[in-house]
Formats: sequence, C-alpha cells, structure tokens
Amino acid sequence: MWLVTTDSFPGYWGRGDTLPEAVANARGAGGKAPWVARRITEGWTDPGTDGLNIFATYTGDNPKDAPRMVAESFRISKTGVIK
Repeated sequence: MWLVTTDSFPGYWGRGDTLPEAVANARGAGGKAPWVARRITEGWTDPGTDGLNIFATYTGDNPKDAPRMVAESFRISKTGVIK
C-alpha cells in the first residue's frame, strides 16, 4: 500500500496498492508534483492524512508488536525521484 501527498500544506493526497495508482488518485483529487511517497508496511491498512499527520490502522493482534507504519519514504520531484 502506498500513500502519496503533495509537499505543501494542506495539500492533496491519494493511496493505492501501487505507487502509480496512489499518484493517479492524488492527481485525481487535484494534486500536482512534487510528491512525498510513503510505502506502508504490511499489517497496516487504510492509510490517510489530515494534512499534518499520516495515519493507518494496525490489523495485528498486539499493537505492542506493530512494525513501523512507514516502510520507506522519499520525495518525487516533477522530473524524478529524490531520496
């Protein structure tokens, strides 16, 4: 699962099973690059943002054992990826 947001506040966002799908959903909401892309770790579902924070729901049995929600994150400029 991917969550992408514009890099401005409050910005636009989208999510999807693939990075291109998440970007397309964010564009569909009105967003434009540059983006901040976050790959959500397995075990977390329904990611979103309120403009300041990102959130998701942990689906495991014990929240104390939850892995980090964000597996990786990076910026995507208008011309390519910036890690």
